[in-house]
Amino acid sequence: MTLVELMVALVISCIVMLATGSALVFGHNSWHKAWNKTKLNRDSDYAVQKITCELKNAIHAKIQQDGSAVKIYRENDWIRFYYVQGQDDLRCHVKDQQPGTIFDGVVEYVNFELQNNTVVMGLKLKQGSLETHLLSTVMMRNYQETPPDDED
Repeated sequence: MTLVELMVALVISCIVMLATGSALVFGHNSWHKAWNKTKLNRDSDYAVQKITCELKNAIHAKIQQDGSAVKIYRENDWIRFYYVQGQDDLRCHVKDQQPGTIFDGVVEYVNFELQNNTVVMGLKLKQGSLETHLLSTVMMRNYQETPPDDED
């Protein structure tokens, strides 16, 4: 084998290794982006399911005037889900407890609408270039027309 043949073989080997490495990096980046999208979808689904569960068992609900919060009345207490604009948080507050954060910094939009015993909610999460938007309609099964006394 001559020096020229050795150099040609070396160049061809480098091209094959570079192509293989590029394919691996592209595959890893695609997988990572898909995984982040899956996590964002899972998180938004979790929030909607948590709010849906509370609404189904609610006896009454009140929506904040701008639609960014819902106060759900249960038999002996209430729970409030609300959007903190500027911080892009979705928080939850149960009567006589400290508020907790459901999402921190990824909420772009939250909207609640009340129509008789039905609540329509929209939730949009955004993280970098990824976003997900869920819309859900929930009927309160134990709905009472007259709201309970609201002390807080």
